[in-house]
Amino acid sequence: MKKKFFALAVALVMVAGIATFALSKGVTYSGKVAKVKGDKVTIELKKGDASKFSVGDSVELEIKEK
Repeated sequence: MKKKFFALAVALVMVAGIATFALSKGVTYSGKVAKVKGDKVTIELKKGDASKFSVGDSVELEIKEK
């Protein structure tokens, strides 16, 4: 009985660790365009923490019509 419980606990910890890693990759930010100058766009975030970005990061935008 103890071996089964231990194996189940180990499996649960492994699944939780993998799920946490997978979910951390899909972070979503949302905001509004504040300024457009040439080919540069400034976005003010409403959801998310901008401190995680740094110069040179790649960003993918999803544009929604008004």
